[in-house]
Amino acid sequence: MNLSNAITDVRGIEVGHSNNDEALTGCTVILCRKGAVAGVDVRGGAAAS
Repeated sequence: MNLSNAITDVRGIEVGHSNNDEALTGCTVILCRKGAVAGVDVRGGAAAS
């Protein structure tokens, strides 16, 4: 197993990202197919959350 000290090293965690270069926007998704408890801290002037 090749570990890189990343969130994807955790079994069952999947990460994806999509972006629109023209609109300069994007979205990152962290998926836990078996479910999980999570917390989030969103910072910045235009986080749009």
